[in-house]
Amino acid sequence: MEEEKIYHKAVELWGKQFQTDMMIEEASELIKIILKERRGKVFISEIIEEMVDCQIMLNQMKMIYNDDAMWNRLMTHKLSRLQELIESDDNY
Repeated sequence: MEEEKIYHKAVELWGKQFQTDMMIEEASELIKIILKERRGKVFISEIIEEMVDCQIMLNQMKMIYNDDAMWNRLMTHKLSRLQELIESDDNY
């Protein structure tokens, strides 16, 4: 099944509110596992698993809050800003 169809079916089945709550939960789990990694208490595979969970939920959030024009405009702006920071001597 195509990835986008899976996201649509998940939102249809469980609803926008539930999937938004799941996004919050998955983001929290990623934060916790990254903090544990700093203490040397996790495997890289655990971090990657949580990253994948978050990416799946982020893809659903993008579908739920669908505004491709805004997405593209902000992505371009944010990447440009990141590039400026990387190239700037002020960030050291």
